[in-house]
Amino acid sequence: MTKIPTVYLAGPIAQRSDAQCKDWRERANILLPEFRILDPMVRDYRGQYDVAPFAKIVEDDCTNILSSTAVLMNVETCGSWGTAMELRFAFERGTPIVGFSANPKEKEWKWFSPWVKFHLTHYYPALEDACIHLRTTYTI
Repeated sequence: MTKIPTVYLAGPIAQRSDAQCKDWRERANILLPEFRILDPMVRDYRGQYDVAPFAKIVEDDCTNILSSTAVLMNVETCGSWGTAMELRFAFERGTPIVGFSANPKEKEWKWFSPWVKFHLTHYYPALEDACIHLRTTYTI
Protein backbone atom coordinates (compact mmCIF):
# COMPACT_ATOMS: atom_id res chain seq x y z
CA MET A 1 0.00 0.00 0.00
CA THR A 2 1.39 3.38 -1.04
CA LYS A 3 1.24 6.23 1.41
CA ILE A 4 -0.37 9.38 0.04
CA PRO A 5 2.07 12.30 0.27
CA THR A 6 0.90 15.18 2.42
CA VAL A 7 1.76 18.84 2.03
CA TYR A 8 1.15 21.64 4.53
CA LEU A 9 0.39 25.05 2.98
CA ALA A 10 2.29 27.66 4.99
CA GLY A 11 2.06 31.36 4.31
CA PRO A 12 0.86 34.68 5.68
CA ILE A 13 -2.70 34.83 7.00
CA ALA A 14 -2.79 37.58 9.62
CA GLN A 15 -3.76 40.98 8.21
CA ARG A 16 -4.14 39.56 4.69
CA SER A 17 -7.20 39.67 2.44
CA ASP A 18 -9.19 36.58 1.51
CA ALA A 19 -7.58 36.64 -1.93
CA GLN A 20 -4.05 36.83 -0.48
CA CYS A 21 -4.76 33.94 1.88
CA LYS A 22 -6.86 31.70 -0.30
CA ASP A 23 -6.03 32.19 -3.99
CA TRP A 24 -2.61 30.53 -3.97
CA ARG A 25 -3.83 27.77 -1.65
CA GLU A 26 -6.76 26.97 -3.94
CA ARG A 27 -4.37 26.90 -6.90
CA ALA A 28 -2.00 24.56 -5.00
CA ASN A 29 -4.92 22.18 -4.39
CA ILE A 30 -5.50 22.02 -8.15
CA LEU A 31 -1.79 21.62 -8.97
CA LEU A 32 -1.22 18.86 -6.41
CA PRO A 33 -4.02 16.34 -6.99
CA GLU A 34 -1.89 13.44 -5.73
CA PHE A 35 -1.36 15.07 -2.35
CA ARG A 36 -3.41 15.27 0.79
CA ILE A 37 -3.47 19.00 1.49
CA LEU A 38 -3.30 20.42 5.01
CA ASP A 39 -4.47 24.03 4.93
CA PRO A 40 -4.35 26.18 8.07
CA MET A 41 -7.04 28.41 6.58
CA VAL A 42 -9.56 25.89 7.91
CA ARG A 43 -8.75 27.57 11.24
CA ASP A 44 -9.08 31.13 9.90
CA TYR A 45 -8.79 33.34 12.99
CA ARG A 46 -8.47 36.71 11.26
CA GLY A 47 -10.42 39.39 13.11
CA GLN A 48 -10.57 37.29 16.28
CA TYR A 49 -7.14 38.02 17.72
CA ASP A 50 -8.48 38.87 21.16
CA VAL A 51 -10.55 35.67 21.51
CA ALA A 52 -8.84 33.14 19.21
CA PRO A 53 -7.65 29.97 20.95
CA PHE A 54 -4.05 30.79 20.06
CA ALA A 55 -2.54 27.72 21.74
CA LYS A 56 -4.81 25.39 19.78
CA ILE A 57 -4.08 27.22 16.52
CA VAL A 58 -0.32 26.80 17.00
CA GLU A 59 -0.64 23.20 18.21
CA ASP A 60 -2.83 22.27 15.23
CA ASP A 61 -0.40 23.90 12.79
CA CYS A 62 2.53 22.04 14.39
CA THR A 63 0.61 18.75 14.27
CA ASN A 64 -0.09 19.35 10.56
CA ILE A 65 3.58 20.06 9.85
CA LEU A 66 4.65 16.93 11.75
CA SER A 67 2.32 14.79 9.65
CA SER A 68 3.45 16.30 6.34
CA THR A 69 5.76 14.89 3.72
CA ALA A 70 6.76 18.47 2.84
CA VAL A 71 5.77 22.08 3.43
CA LEU A 72 4.83 24.37 0.55
CA MET A 73 5.59 27.86 1.80
CA ASN A 74 4.63 31.25 0.41
CA VAL A 75 7.72 33.24 1.42
CA GLU A 76 6.74 36.77 0.46
CA THR A 77 9.36 39.09 1.89
CA CYS A 78 6.67 40.78 3.95
CA GLY A 79 5.69 37.48 5.54
CA SER A 80 4.31 36.94 8.98
CA TRP A 81 5.47 35.78 12.38
CA GLY A 82 3.48 32.60 12.03
CA THR A 83 5.06 31.74 8.69
CA ALA A 84 8.53 32.40 10.11
CA MET A 85 7.81 30.14 13.08
CA GLU A 86 6.48 27.40 10.80
CA LEU A 87 9.64 27.70 8.72
CA ARG A 88 11.84 27.10 11.75
CA PHE A 89 9.60 24.38 13.21
CA ALA A 90 9.59 22.38 9.96
CA PHE A 91 13.33 22.89 9.47
CA GLU A 92 14.18 21.66 12.97
CA ARG A 93 12.20 18.50 12.36
CA GLY A 94 13.76 17.79 8.98
CA THR A 95 10.58 18.39 6.98
CA PRO A 96 11.46 19.60 3.46
CA ILE A 97 10.30 23.17 2.81
CA VAL A 98 9.66 24.23 -0.78
CA GLY A 99 9.24 27.99 -1.02
CA PHE A 100 7.87 30.36 -3.61
CA SER A 101 6.64 33.95 -3.64
CA ALA A 102 3.07 34.79 -4.55
CA ASN A 103 4.01 38.45 -4.93
CA PRO A 104 5.28 39.12 -8.48
CA LYS A 105 7.47 41.97 -7.22
CA GLU A 106 9.23 39.74 -4.69
CA LYS A 107 10.48 36.78 -6.70
CA GLU A 108 14.20 37.48 -6.85
CA TRP A 109 16.15 35.13 -4.60
CA LYS A 110 18.88 37.71 -3.99
CA TRP A 111 16.45 39.89 -1.99
CA PHE A 112 15.37 37.22 0.49
CA SER A 113 16.53 37.23 4.09
CA PRO A 114 19.49 34.98 4.86
CA TRP A 115 17.19 33.29 7.39
CA VAL A 116 14.73 32.31 4.68
CA LYS A 117 17.52 31.16 2.36
CA PHE A 118 19.11 29.04 5.08
CA HIS A 119 15.91 27.24 6.09
CA LEU A 120 14.32 26.50 2.72
CA THR A 121 15.10 23.19 1.05
CA HIS A 122 14.24 24.65 -2.38
CA TYR A 123 12.98 27.96 -3.75
CA TYR A 124 11.04 28.62 -6.94
CA PRO A 125 9.86 32.02 -8.21
CA ALA A 126 6.39 30.66 -9.03
CA LEU A 127 3.86 28.43 -7.30
CA GLU A 128 3.55 26.27 -10.39
CA ASP A 129 7.29 25.48 -10.38
CA ALA A 130 7.24 24.68 -6.66
CA CYS A 131 4.32 22.29 -7.23
CA ILE A 132 6.13 20.58 -10.12
CA HIS A 133 9.06 20.01 -7.76
CA LEU A 134 6.78 18.52 -5.11
CA ARG A 135 5.06 16.25 -7.63
CA THR A 136 8.30 14.97 -9.15
CA THR A 137 10.08 14.55 -5.81
CA TYR A 138 7.40 13.17 -3.48
CA THR A 139 5.09 11.07 -5.64
CA ILE A 140 5.64 7.75 -7.34
